[in-house]
Amino acid sequence: MTYDVEAGEWTAKRKFPELADFRIPPSRKRRTSSFEVSVVAENREEPSAEQAKAYTWLLAHEASVCRKVLRAIARYYSWLRQEDRAWFDDYECHEVKTVDDLRDLMEFDGLFVRRDQFRGLALLGFSFACKWDDEHGLGVLTHRGQIIDAGQAEVAYREPTKASSMWLRLCTARERSVAVEVIKAINKPSRRRGQPSGERGRGEAEEADALRVILHDRLVSAVLRGDRKGAEKLLQQGADINFVGWPGVPALFKAVGDSNVEAVRWMIDAGAALDVECFGSTLLEKARSKIETIGWRPDLRLRADQREHYESWHNRAVEVLRILEAAGAR
Repeated sequence: MTYDVEAGEWTAKRKFPELADFRIPPSRKRRTSSFEVSVVAENREEPSAEQAKAYTWLLAHEASVCRKVLRAIARYYSWLRQEDRAWFDDYECHEVKTVDDLRDLMEFDGLFVRRDQFRGLALLGFSFACKWDDEHGLGVLTHRGQIIDAGQAEVAYREPTKASSMWLRLCTARERSVAVEVIKAINKPSRRRGQPSGERGRGEAEEADALRVILHDRLVSAVLRGDRKGAEKLLQQGADINFVGWPGVPALFKAVGDSNVEAVRWMIDAGAALDVECFGSTLLEKARSKIETIGWRPDLRLRADQREHYESWHNRAVEVLRILEAAGAR
């Protein structure tokens, strides 16, 4: 292994046969089948005993762990696609029914053997590139073959929390129990007995934050799929239409990006803020950018079904812009 001073980790290359065939075209023809293994170690420290044990354990159970990772990604992908189908259709990301359906949608980047550990074994992070989010990528965090988190690529190397976890919103009760146990242990503050600390009540605060995130996600999901009755009920339960959690995209921005006319109209009526910005863009700039991205013109040579699709999409985007302007967005 060689040491990367800037990254603070030991690196090496090895094959991962279970993951090698997952390639986003056209890289399917270019890339080798060897992938990077990164062992996090600041100041040239030797890998810890927990890291060595975790990597040795992976080698003995590699095929099984990789299959679990792939199944988790398939579930995560299907959940994401249901939450925001328009986004996935725009990027021509098809429906996934089996793990094999992911083969042209993602590709493995490498493995992180992390410093944080639980019960004597370090956590392992799997990082991927993915077609539906080429900017943020895809990541899966594991411990002894159990899925701890799944989400964007940073999941593979950042500290997991209950509030930011996507996996906890879609996994089974048993899987959640395992993941939460590991997350709590990793985030547990180390304090001497009797030492005063501002961490008192942290558990309760995290639970409250997690509830806010869950209510907000359910609210956005209900609004985008047209479930107005369910959305009203969630507002009564304390969901906040203006809550902005990770990754920092306000709900109204999401609806504008989807050109979802009814969702935009409902959110504005429900009190969604019009003066927000996301990644440096205002709502009006986002709406205008969407129209430009669609690029619909009557003279385009398209099949009848394509013409109908693009014209409808363009008209929805124009109507969203009109609604925002009429509501006073600047």
